[in-house]
Amino acid sequence: GVVIVPQSTDGRFLLLRVNRYATGGASLEFPRGGGHADEDVVASGSRELLRETGLIGKDWSILGYQHPDNAIVMTKVAVLRAVIPENADKSLQLNTQEAIAEGMLVTYDDMTELVRNGHITDGFTLGALTIYRAHIG
Repeated sequence: GVVIVPQSTDGRFLLLRVNRYATGGASLEFPRGGGHADEDVVASGSRELLRETGLIGKDWSILGYQHPDNAIVMTKVAVLRAVIPENADKSLQLNTQEAIAEGMLVTYDDMTELVRNGHITDGFTLGALTIYRAHIG
């Protein structure tokens, strides 16, 4: 699997509001999805970003990997960073079949506040944010 940290050219991050039946409400998340056998993780990330948002990322980098639940599931998820346009929120083509309701660009400080206030609770997103933070110092 992959989780994508989409960062616009002006430094903001794309978060998606996804309706999750398991928690009975909306969740703020980075885009993510599964890979295919023998598919490169960047190809998986590119496909998932396009499928969920209609955006084409560039300057992809692999930030690291996470095991979201290593006690139950043997899943290794690549954490990728992709550059998206500064005005990406204006050109989103959200995949409503994936229960994606909204996309928003937020600053790093805004995202930190969303975590602090309990508005970002998704484990994939929290893990990806931690790995991203480890790379920027």
